[in-house]
Amino acid sequence: MFVYKGDFYIAGTSSSQFSWWKNDIKQMQNSAGYSLSSIFVSNGNVYTCGYNTSYPNSIKWFKNSNIQTVLETILSHPSEAHSIYVYNKNVYIGGYETDSVSVAKVWKIDADNNITKYEVSSSGSTACSVYVTHD
Repeated sequence: MFVYKGDFYIAGTSSSQFSWWKNDIKQMQNSAGYSLSSIFVSNGNVYTCGYNTSYPNSIKWFKNSNIQTVLETILSHPSEAHSIYVYNKNVYIGGYETDSVSVAKVWKIDADNNITKYEVSSSGSTACSVYVTHD
């Protein structure tokens, strides 16, 4: 859940389809097989992230309900996104990538779609929350 200018934003799943709501009104719904995990609003733009639920899992993230594919180009193993945060026009996505074991990671995507990947902990872990205080 995220609150922006008095409005409540919630990401989740409805009838096996990923969805997000502004206050009580569904804003986006897409095909089955995906799950939204997190939502963030910055300068009126709505960012959501999640993953497809069929094997192999892969990260999905959206800006204003439009799918963003730049992160998919560097993922070579099953992965899930559980948190999204925006700071100084950079998008940070926390989750994990699995290559025999799950490893918590944070991906930073800048305004030019350059990607930096941070491994944030040892095996068997997931990054569930991301908060940035400075770049």
